[in-house]
Amino acid sequence: LFLTALERFSQKLGRSPDLKVDIINDKDSERAKKKSEKLERIVTSYDKFQKLHMQLPQAARWLPGYGFVVWTIGHKRDKDGNPYPYAELQDPFTCYPGVFGNDQQPQELAIIRRVPHAILAEQYPDAKTFIYAKEENDGYQTPYSALYESTERAAQWANSSGAGKVVVEYRDKEGTYVYLPENKKIIDFMPNMLKSGPCFVVAKRYAFDQMQSQFHHITGLMANMAKINILGTIAMEDAVFTETNIVGEIESGKYRKGRFAVNYLAPGSSVSKPVNNLPYQLFQQVDRLERHLRLGAAYPVSDDGQSPNAFVTGRGLEELGQS
Repeated sequence: LFLTALERFSQKLGRSPDLKVDIINDKDSERAKKKSEKLERIVTSYDKFQKLHMQLPQAARWLPGYGFVVWTIGHKRDKDGNPYPYAELQDPFTCYPGVFGNDQQPQELAIIRRVPHAILAEQYPDAKTFIYAKEENDGYQTPYSALYESTERAAQWANSSGAGKVVVEYRDKEGTYVYLPENKKIIDFMPNMLKSGPCFVVAKRYAFDQMQSQFHHITGLMANMAKINILGTIAMEDAVFTETNIVGEIESGKYRKGRFAVNYLAPGSSVSKPVNNLPYQLFQQVDRLERHLRLGAAYPVSDDGQSPNAFVTGRGLEELGQS
């Protein structure tokens, strides 16, 4: 239920919103209309170049689970060398935003990654001595650097080897600092070009006192539903494989079970199977729990192609009784 709820919810969130640019200066003039239309075209092309339609479905899967998603604002260049802004989606698992505050927009952000030594040295050749240095031995060139080069080059995709150096990318109003915590060294600084604030945006679900995921408050219900489902299955098995009681003597020797089995009993004998009926309330409770789960997960039955009317589910008898 969690998985399907996340998938359906993400499909609703993951489409690109319709772009709307208000008329400049609130003046209903032809010049203001043309200016806002031009702005709309510029923003549409930015969204197209950064493949926003591909980023949003991923953000929509992270948002319900983590409670927030981070976009960092950088720039790329087109074929003519002209720079344009580029919003890059970051994995919230490696992002550590600062205090959210009353305006719910943190002013600082740390992104912590493990980057292979060879890739890092390629990007920052001036800091090569620190990248291959051991902890507390600043400037020490490790004898295993050649080994690092050969092994990490083969497994550089998404750092599948798990080797490398921990790098902290810290962003605030001033700019972006690239920091090696192991060596206590800042190896790069990029000034912030934006007037609007730090060069990142945090999209989030508004929380009361702390960040919570979409499914944070319904895990208990889910556990309860699983428990009652298991108990129902055990009770059903017990009802099917109930014991047989024979009062009297059997004349055919061993008591046979299964299809086409015939047993001869002495006159006056009786055979009984105790009926272990399942209480109807058990299944009603499972249906009730499922309804609470769907409400808590904001996941309607119509998303699964079911009718939203109550007669389809186990609450049908209740509805009939009321009517």
